[in-house]
Amino acid sequence: MTALGNPALLERWSAALLEISALFARLTPSGSRDEGLDWPTFLAGYTELFAVPDEAGLRRAFDRHSRPAADGSGAMVLDALEWCAALRVDTMAAMAAHCRSPGPFSAAALDEGEQALVGRMIERVEGLAALAERRGVRLMIDAEHSYFQPAIDQLVLDLQRKHNRRSRGEPIIFNTFQW
Repeated sequence: MTALGNPALLERWSAALLEISALFARLTPSGSRDEGLDWPTFLAGYTELFAVPDEAGLRRAFDRHSRPAADGSGAMVLDALEWCAALRVDTMAAMAAHCRSPGPFSAAALDEGEQALVGRMIERVEGLAALAERRGVRLMIDAEHSYFQPAIDQLVLDLQRKHNRRSRGEPIIFNTFQW
């Protein structure tokens, strides 16, 4: 990945992703990232931290990324993984603009120039993934330094969701795992 984008940018993007994960924990009453949040809990926590100009839009985003609760109650919940995977750099910047008070998340959000650079890096990686899919070969995106691994992991997960579902039988996009 460092051949396709600036390592400092990957590090900034990773910092923003870590802050959005920490923000999810703040929305959760118990502070756990493992629990899913139902709509009322999510809305209460979110409105405490952010001004909400479009509650209906926020609800649509919640519904689009939530899943049925594990307890069989029929409630829909949003978990930390889906929350983090759903937010793009431009979405995070828009959220940061609505923070009720500045903090680590608003400081970590990427500016417009950085967002454009991330967009171009994603286009380059997407081009490689599309070529791998057309050629029927596998693409392994290797783990690199831990301080920018969150950005790489999110990018690879997005590629896997797109390309591995369309492939015929075998996945084509792979990621490595660092311990």
